[in-house]
Parts: sequence; C-alpha cells; structure tokens
Amino acid sequence: MKWMLAGCSSLSSLKDISKWFTNNVNDMSWIFQVCSSLSSLKDISKLYTNNVNDMSWIFQVCSSLSSLKDISKWYTNNVSNMSSMYKDCYFYYINHIKKIKFMNYI
Repeated sequence: MKWMLAGCSSLSSLKDISKWFTNNVNDMSWIFQVCSSLSSLKDISKLYTNNVNDMSWIFQVCSSLSSLKDISKWYTNNVSNMSSMYKDCYFYYINHIKKIKFMNYI
C-alpha cells in the first residue's frame, strides 16, 4: 500500500475504506501523504493493521483532515516506524495510539 494515494491533492473523500483488504499489508507508509483536500476518512478504524510495521508519513500534509477518531482501534504492536505520521497536519482530535516504538516528529 506504500504511496498508494500519495500526492492526490484533489482527492476530497473516500467512500468506504473499511472494505479494503489489508490483512497482508506490512507497509502503510505515505498512503495519504499530501492528500491536502481529504476532509474525512470514515471507517478507518476497520483497517486491519496487525501485520503493519511501517506507518511513517501516512497522513503528512493532510491539512484538511480535522480528526482521526477511530485509529485507537488499530493494532500497532508490530509497527516499528511511525515517524512523521502527522507532520504538517492540523487535527483537533486524535485518539491515543498504544505502544509506539519509534516516534520521531509524530
């Protein structure tokens, strides 16, 4: 999934990402990077993250996203890199993430 939607600055919404099959994904880095018009990510909590080890830069410059309420349900025990996940974002609400191993500029 790395770089999947990166640079899609005109993308303003995604319908139902809960149906994305992510069971075998180990790298989610840069997925939404510079999706600056993206205003919401509904059902993001349903993404299966048990095998993911890299979430770096995932939301970098998602300046129109105001909240990520559902990511507290993500399983992040295997994630070793979350550097700059939220760099240049302006959220007013983010749920806590547990057991972060590497958090440079998160």
